[in-house]
Amino acid sequence: MFPKKIVCIGASSCEGKVDVEGQGFVGRLRKWREAKNQHNSVYNLGISGDMTYEVIARLKTEIPPRKPDLIIVQCGINDFIRDGGRDKPTRFAVEQVEANIRTIIQDAKKTSDVLYVSVYPIDETKTTPCSWMDIYYLANDARSCANISKKVATGMNIPYVDVYNTFVKEDYKKLLHTDGLHANSLGHQKIFEMIKDKLLEIYS
Repeated sequence: MFPKKIVCIGASSCEGKVDVEGQGFVGRLRKWREAKNQHNSVYNLGISGDMTYEVIARLKTEIPPRKPDLIIVQCGINDFIRDGGRDKPTRFAVEQVEANIRTIIQDAKKTSDVLYVSVYPIDETKTTPCSWMDIYYLANDARSCANISKKVATGMNIPYVDVYNTFVKEDYKKLLHTDGLHANSLGHQKIFEMIKDKLLEIYS
């Protein structure tokens, strides 16, 4: 049966940050599901800046009251922030990020089905540093984040939407906001379409 209650949890991409249409991929997902049935619900629990350990904490408090049939997760990129310089260490080591993603999936599975959505490539010419803060996001770190989540999710037999590798096969910079970090409206539309296709594959 197709999930009637869907929760999407993660950071700014999940939140729909800087999408001029104000929807993000979660808003588009909500619009699609509510058009199918007014009793369908899609909750956006994206918080800008969240790291994996914060998602772990929020899973315990924000998910149970909503009683979802499906949890969609997209997070991890903020764990790879480098504070103050591109040669500085990431906020969390690769091994810790991997362990956290594994915990997120394990905890989410206790409540409902889980779908993991990868992060996407970034334009590091605009994120080293970011225009709004002395923090650095590197292209290689975004790739590492995507590879880790794919390894963990597929290893745990969790359906996975590989946004990263889909974007890199295209002129992905056209799918990014001018900040080089977040998806623009075209990018969010593409992510939504990929999630929609995966859900139809799973539940049809």
